[in-house]
Amino acid sequence: MDERMDLKRFLSIMKKRFLTILVTAIVFFGISAVATLYFIEPTYEAQEFIFIGSLNDEETVADTQRVSRLMASSMDLISSSVVFDQVKRDMKVTEEDLSESIAVTNSQNSQIITISVQDLDPDRAKLIAQATATASVDKMGELLNIRDVEVLSKNDSGSKEVGSSTLNMAIGLTVGLLVGIGLAMLRDYFDDTLQDAKEIEWSLGLPVIGELTLNDKKYARLNRKMRRKREVFNKKGGKIHAQSNTSN
Repeated sequence: MDERMDLKRFLSIMKKRFLTILVTAIVFFGISAVATLYFIEPTYEAQEFIFIGSLNDEETVADTQRVSRLMASSMDLISSSVVFDQVKRDMKVTEEDLSESIAVTNSQNSQIITISVQDLDPDRAKLIAQATATASVDKMGELLNIRDVEVLSKNDSGSKEVGSSTLNMAIGLTVGLLVGIGLAMLRDYFDDTLQDAKEIEWSLGLPVIGELTLNDKKYARLNRKMRRKREVFNKKGGKIHAQSNTSN
């Protein structure tokens, strides 16, 4: 049997096992929808931005290198326990919670450090981001002697929800379709019945030179008729009697 799978064969299997694929996709979509709406709590993200250095166009190469070193040192400082200890005291949170919820990033050749905080409570996320930014600016001036540093964010900027229920359900539907296709292929692999001439050719690797179509009703009627004739023949002892009518 030729084990290769061509596009026509694949589409034929998908058509034949369409119900399997559809049911599997619906089940996974339903599971993802229920989990998203009733079990998974939304996560919110708040951001604060810290600007370091100046925007002087006449900066030399040495000044640029100095700012780059300050940026790297500042990012390490923000993520260190020096800043986290102060935030812990102000926000009454653990250092483990801070390390899991805070992300510090900086784009290449940028003088802005972004502090992102994710939390289930949008207000709490914003307060932690603000406390982290304030503590970072204080420690930069105290430990790194950085004077040209300020927080750019406005205090009234809120948190935004990250992730999407629609996205989660779309992922569930996609996974369901992929699993459904896998189940369809698996069912077809273990199904030894042959439905048409194409499956015979694909399974045996032999061409079909002709097809015989039987009418089920006619075949059943013919079979009953032949069975009655056999019964009559057997009752007569296997002898055939001939009778002729002659008129005198």
